[in-house]
Amino acid sequence: MRLLTALVAVPILLAVIFWNRQEGWFGVVVVATALGAVEVVDMFSHPGKIWLDRIVGALSAVGVMSGIYWGSDAAWLPLVFAAALVSSLGVVMLRPDPIERAGRRVAGLALAIVYVGVLFSFVALLKKRDQGALWVVLLLSVVWAGDTGAYFAGRAFGRHKLHPKVSPKKTWEGSLGGLLASLGAGALAAGWYLPSFPWSGLALAVLPAAVLGQSGDLCESVLKRSCGVKDSGRVLPGHGGILDRVDALIFAAPVLVAYAVYVSR
Repeated sequence: MRLLTALVAVPILLAVIFWNRQEGWFGVVVVATALGAVEVVDMFSHPGKIWLDRIVGALSAVGVMSGIYWGSDAAWLPLVFAAALVSSLGVVMLRPDPIERAGRRVAGLALAIVYVGVLFSFVALLKKRDQGALWVVLLLSVVWAGDTGAYFAGRAFGRHKLHPKVSPKKTWEGSLGGLLASLGAGALAAGWYLPSFPWSGLALAVLPAAVLGQSGDLCESVLKRSCGVKDSGRVLPGHGGILDRVDALIFAAPVLVAYAVYVSR
């Protein structure tokens, strides 16, 4: 099921990435942001999910992500954040029952805004750079190669647990294998399809992005374990939820955006 989902999703994803209009990729990120926000809200309101919380969480996260993406003047961005946070607090105040879980619901809504809304904006912003499609491919390949390398290295050589309380199956050997695979993906970009990405970018961008990507995976595991859920959702058959697939991606994306904006000019 995981393979079938990938076989269907990856060609569609690549077609949108290489479409010469920004709106296509932005639309994909909007959908992913909305779904990711709903997953966070569900985790923190479980059991007793509230549809109004889902709607407000999704709209707030998409609003913040869109404001960061389209905003040419950052002066009004605090207003977007304020509106999102006030809406989140307001919906819980209007429907507080059970009141014992009201604070947890507020935390979930706030996390949907910041964790999902802010971090997903960097995935969209990367496409706005020169050769943006290739930068997005670099991001995806670094993260996915790292995930694959960690899996196989862990299976073959894994002996020492990385963080057993958070993710019992992950090992230091798997983590190292993932980092090497990510560096290999970056080297492929520097030597082949992204000539504007110099070899020095392996140390300045790819390695930090790979480390943060693995951290993003662990951070989502903390959230899921604390909320007592195995997967963040079920939207991707065989893969779980949106956050289960992009938890590493959204942590790695800010590094590549910063590198593309401030270093690789």
